[in-house]
Amino acid sequence: MAFGLFKSDAEKAEDEWRKAYEKGINQKRWDEAAKHFKKAYEHYRKAGDPKAEEALLLFYLSVSFSGNLDALKKAGELAKKFPPNTTFRIPFEIRAEDIAVEAPLLVREIPVRRALSDVDSLISSGDEGKMEAFASRLESISKDLLMNSSRKPLLGEFFGLKEPFEKRGYRYLAYSKLLRAKIQALYDPQQSIELYSEAMGYFKVGNMAQPAEEVTEEMNRVGKVAKCWFCGRTIQGEEIHYVRMPAEVTPYLLSKFRDEKPETVGDGYVIACRACYSAIYITSDSIARRYYQMAMKKLEQVRQELLAEIQRLNARINRLEGRISSLRWEG
Repeated sequence: MAFGLFKSDAEKAEDEWRKAYEKGINQKRWDEAAKHFKKAYEHYRKAGDPKAEEALLLFYLSVSFSGNLDALKKAGELAKKFPPNTTFRIPFEIRAEDIAVEAPLLVREIPVRRALSDVDSLISSGDEGKMEAFASRLESISKDLLMNSSRKPLLGEFFGLKEPFEKRGYRYLAYSKLLRAKIQALYDPQQSIELYSEAMGYFKVGNMAQPAEEVTEEMNRVGKVAKCWFCGRTIQGEEIHYVRMPAEVTPYLLSKFRDEKPETVGDGYVIACRACYSAIYITSDSIARRYYQMAMKKLEQVRQELLAEIQRLNARINRLEGRISSLRWEG
């Protein structure tokens, strides 16, 4: 052991380099790998050995494999300084060029992938600004992934992203179209249908059958047309721009108007455009509120009258008790 004290920095660096693989990389213990690559870097640097940069790059990669995206970003930046075909073992061989390309893609993709798991909540919020901002992020990363579709994903397997760039790119592009279709459905149902159609195509290319089916259902719903029973206007977009409103529809009304196109009435409901529906709802709510306030006012009036009567009764009782007491004293 004493001989270790007399080793040169270059020898110490080689020892740490070997330990980084034996105790870290080969066993997929990234913390151990990072610890020894860092020490190797420090010794190589003291020895003036250019291999220090390789050790530093492998240090960043080892740290990143535990989920540190800042380290992954630094690895991508450092990889650009090496000749493109410089190879590193992690434990399989990977070129500097592959690291320089894939690392920054993953740095951007991983947060998007995480956010995508909660996309339903985003849609439910109805926040158009956030939906459009996320759609832009999805579209941006999808374009870069598709641009590199000829490459084989290598670093991605350390982050649960083994699928080809192309498949991932089409998936994000599909969701970007889906979000924009949701927004556009409020303003232009026909344009929304076109966006839904694009989303459906990209989902199919990305081998995502379930979202494609859901998009088809949504597209059909947005495309439906009906006529408002109240104002007679033709409206497109079921549950968006018109609703089925519960109603007492007599057999006569049903037989007379059920076959009209577009639909205006059905068994137990009539079609109401959002404007008419909301006007009816707001007016009925206002009337109900007014009657409630009138009822509460009347109740308060009755309460005050009862309190006054109770006070009068209490006063009479007190007077009677006083008389009784005086009669007892007289007796």
